[in-house]
Amino acid sequence: MDMGSGVRAAAFWARRDVRHRWRSLVLLGVLVGLTAGFALASWAGARRTDTSLERLRIQTNAADAIVFTSQVGVEYPNWSRLRARPEVKSVAVWDLLFGTYNGQPQLIFGSANGTYMGKVDSPIVVKGRMYNPRASDEVVVDTQTASLVPLGSTFTFRFYSSKQADLTGAPKGPAVKMHVVGVVNELAQFTFISGGEVMVSPGFIARYGSQITAAENADIVLRHGEADMGKLRHDVNAYLARGTPVLDTYATSRRVTTTLDVESTALLLLAAAILLGGGILVAQVLGRSASTIADDATSLRGLGMSRQDLGLATGISHLLAAFVAAPVTFLVALLASPHFPVGLARQVDPDVGYHVDWTLIGPGVVLVVALVLVTSMLIGRSGRYGRLQQRGRAKSSSVVRRWTRLTIGLGVTMAFESGRGRRRIPVFPALLAAVVAVTGVLGSFTIDRGIGYALHHPALAGVTWDASVTPAASAQTGRNVTTELARRVLEAKGVQAVAVVDRDVINVGNVGAPVFAVRPIAGTHSTPISFTLISGRAPRGVGEAAIGPATAKDLHVGVGDTVAVGASHTRVRIVGEALFPSDVHSEFDEGIWLAPQQFDTVIPAIGTKGSQSDGRVIAVRFASGTSSNNGVQHLQSALGPLATDIEPSDEPDELVNLRNLQTLPDVLAIFLGLIAVAALGSVLLSCAHRRSHEFAVLRALGMTRRNIRAILNSQGTAIGLFGLVIGIPLGIGVGRLGWKAIAERVPLSEVPPLALTAALLLIPAAIVAANLLALWPGRVALSHDPATVLRAE
Repeated sequence: MDMGSGVRAAAFWARRDVRHRWRSLVLLGVLVGLTAGFALASWAGARRTDTSLERLRIQTNAADAIVFTSQVGVEYPNWSRLRARPEVKSVAVWDLLFGTYNGQPQLIFGSANGTYMGKVDSPIVVKGRMYNPRASDEVVVDTQTASLVPLGSTFTFRFYSSKQADLTGAPKGPAVKMHVVGVVNELAQFTFISGGEVMVSPGFIARYGSQITAAENADIVLRHGEADMGKLRHDVNAYLARGTPVLDTYATSRRVTTTLDVESTALLLLAAAILLGGGILVAQVLGRSASTIADDATSLRGLGMSRQDLGLATGISHLLAAFVAAPVTFLVALLASPHFPVGLARQVDPDVGYHVDWTLIGPGVVLVVALVLVTSMLIGRSGRYGRLQQRGRAKSSSVVRRWTRLTIGLGVTMAFESGRGRRRIPVFPALLAAVVAVTGVLGSFTIDRGIGYALHHPALAGVTWDASVTPAASAQTGRNVTTELARRVLEAKGVQAVAVVDRDVINVGNVGAPVFAVRPIAGTHSTPISFTLISGRAPRGVGEAAIGPATAKDLHVGVGDTVAVGASHTRVRIVGEALFPSDVHSEFDEGIWLAPQQFDTVIPAIGTKGSQSDGRVIAVRFASGTSSNNGVQHLQSALGPLATDIEPSDEPDELVNLRNLQTLPDVLAIFLGLIAVAALGSVLLSCAHRRSHEFAVLRALGMTRRNIRAILNSQGTAIGLFGLVIGIPLGIGVGRLGWKAIAERVPLSEVPPLALTAALLLIPAAIVAANLLALWPGRVALSHDPATVLRAE
């Protein structure tokens, strides 16, 4: 048959096939579209998750850096010199306003000229409206604070007066009744102030600015973003004040990007799971549909049609399914888009709603059409496939039966060989689903184990004590605390270990960075509390230092190098890398750790009036069995007026966000487990239906009902064991690699997790599940009367 005749014959058969099966082909297209649409929607959600923070940064014209001149005692710096620097695009000066709300110390942000919250850091109004710039009593709050002071509510805030610069005692400034007129979303609530923000209008500063205490700082927009950060640090140090800390908002973005990365990965895995789970059903239906030509293949080949003609005929008949799948895929992806992204990314995303990611959806729709047509053509033209499979099955069956009982051998054979024609079973998707499910479940539990361990051991993120005590000025000496305060802390109920931690801000290699020292509390000679080392060792004396990984990266130094510290540019050698307590001005991987002897040479002792920059605390670790809340209460009772503040240690935002992620691995593991159950159940049920002839022959040859059930149980067990053998080592490896990536990104002091219990429980669980899933297919297989089936054949 020539080419033209072959094409006409293929088209004729296809038209006949479509007339008889058009409803089935339309349903096949809908099934393909649903599977592809939900998978593409999840994939698009992962892409939006990846870009959510950057889109928020661009849409709000957020600051690239924050300069904290107030941290080095400079009240009103000359910002014009910094504005003139070539890397600086905008300088938005803002004021930090101090006071109390409901008797508790709180902060409010404001701007005198309106550049901050106007041209720079212009927030997205989620509810209500933006404040009136001339109003003195209107505020907007971010989405986190809105839970405490919702839209439309009022609250009274008592400010510290302009004569209370030391912020001691009760505030004596004006008490202003504030009206919440809007809820906003902006970058700083994720990268700077994680506890929530309240922003007042310029009108408030105009009316009350001279009556209250304010600390002036500035947000900076750079011309080339993160690339200009090094120049900015140098110029801030040179033109404002030495040692002025600069908060890199790209670096602090890690507080949320770690979570976003995991959420994005989870959505990608969800897309893969949808493709796998739906793909098993699609493969089964499409394979069955495309195999219908096998019924006519002998006659068609006798009429002169080639294998290529058979494949073409099958492809033409499935054009209907492909063209139905295309619009269904697009519509499902569009309608599902408002549900993505999820979790933290949904809070960050500035534009949640209906979206079409054309760079993904467009090629995805084309690929769906191509896959339906190509797959159907390949199945249609594979005339020899059945015979090859038959020979392979006979060979593998003989090998298996040689070493096992006949029923087990038949079950194992059915687990790995698909058969042919209408009796063809999609075993490969089931085997793949078993491997992916075991890998995903164990990998998810391994990551979950890592997250759980980190949350129960905050020292991995630099939190090495349970509470911080801020000593009153009268209870401090130049380099320590008074013996009376030390005695009371040591004797307080539940206290296990104590040390004095000094923090200041100094010039380190021409950039401002926090500097720390840990020393024994007065009256003792050892420091049982220290910082978390991630490499090297702690500094032991003069001339040595341990550095934070982020600071080391900024200065391009490492263990063994030297850096200059302090106004005298004293050189110290780096002997280790460590993690430190975090605050709003610096991350927990920023700073430098000096031995007390070295610290005392670069930082002056605290005088009788205290220090504006040195933040001295007593670090307290509680005994096992003493909760942080109970320990803090015991300290409050024991110390009284000798301490101005006693608080539980703050966990870094990166670690807190990991707590929000803890459910994701469990959900993913459950979903993958359900996919495996669906895949295995589908294969066993299809086998019971499509191989009814083989089961009828076996029963006619003398096999009992129990033997038939044993065959199906062996088939399910073989698929489960295959998934376990391949999936367990893969799952352990994938889980550890995933946790390592998270630990390096946070960063954490890494401890490789091992979900040993999950791995051991997974083996019997998979085998039991496989045998339970075989119960219903066994009933189906036994429900057919052998005589009736054989007569029909």
